[in-house]
Amino acid sequence: MLSIEETQQLLPQKKPFVLIDTLVWTDGKRTRSSFRVPADHVLLENGKLTEAGITENIAQTAAAGAGYTCMQESRPVPVGYIGLVRALEIFSRPAVSDTLVTEVMVDEAIGSITSISGKIHCGEQLVAQCEMRIFS
Repeated sequence: MLSIEETQQLLPQKKPFVLIDTLVWTDGKRTRSSFRVPADHVLLENGKLTEAGITENIAQTAAAGAGYTCMQESRPVPVGYIGLVRALEIFSRPAVSDTLVTEVMVDEAIGSITSISGKIHCGEQLVAQCEMRIFS
C-alpha cells in the first residue's frame, strides 16, 4: 500500500480534485484504491459525493494503477482522458466520512486506448459500477 503522498504523485489531478487517498494494490491488470470522503471536498452536494465525483474516483483509480506501472518501468506517468463512460450505475451517493474501496480491471489496452471496468464499494454495499475508455 502506498501512502497518500506517494499515491498523489501518480495522479495528474491535484487538490481539490483528488478522489483517492491510497493505492492499496495493483498487479498491472487490476487496481484497488481507497478514499475517505472529506467534509470539504469540492465535489460534495448536500454532504454526499456527486455523480461526477463517483465517476472520477473510478478514473483516478485506473490512473493510479497505470502510473504505478509506469514508475516501476521508469517511464513517465501519462495523463489520461476519459473518452467514454458506459453502463454507469450509481446505487447510492457516499456521505462525508464514508470510506470507498474502488477496484478497476483493465479489460483491453490497444495503443493509447484502455478499456476498464470499475466498481466502488462502501463496506459491503456496491455504490457504483461502470465501464470506461481512457485515452492517453
